[in-house]
Amino acid sequence: STPKPSSAASDVYKRQAYRVAITKTTIKEGSDEDKPFTFLQAALFQWVNPKGVVMAVSGLTAFQIPHLQANLIYLLVGGPCVITWLFLGESLQNFLIGNQKLERIVYVILALSMIASLFLA
Repeated sequence: STPKPSSAASDVYKRQAYRVAITKTTIKEGSDEDKPFTFLQAALFQWVNPKGVVMAVSGLTAFQIPHLQANLIYLLVGGPCVITWLFLGESLQNFLIGNQKLERIVYVILALSMIASLFLA
């Protein structure tokens, strides 16, 4: 039988899904509180980003490939994936700007998909 997520982890995930669902649909101009990261802040965040660390460590240990090959694989596969993710996210953001109703629907769908993923774990 597959292990299920702990109740505490599940509760944290559900709370995060709730926060996604109630996210504000507009960013107030001139408000420092809601401004996104600058490029430099985002680049520095990657050094402490747990998802990035987990991806790097699990990829290197799971396949037991030599160091040079691992770097080449991460560069050739990871780079285009990150760039694609970046452009798709920016395109979605630009599409949703100014359409609060559609933006709310997207946030609720994202939150429901987070909750649904708990049943797949």
